[in-house]
Amino acid sequence: MKILQELNSENLKYNYRVYDNAKDKEFARHSHNLYEFIYVFQGELEYVIENKKYLVKPDTLIIIK
Repeated sequence: MKILQELNSENLKYNYRVYDNAKDKEFARHSHNLYEFIYVFQGELEYVIENKKYLVKPDTLIIIK
């Protein structure tokens, strides 16, 4: 994973990441009180929300709170 850009302030936390390999794409189940935006540029992503799996394809935006 490469963090290309990052901003942390009192009202906004932002980072732009690029994942190069499958190992970087695996995350433990987690939650937080922020919005999370995920945009898939290329490849595919299996995303799990409340035990339901979604296959995410390129040019897809996921918004989660």
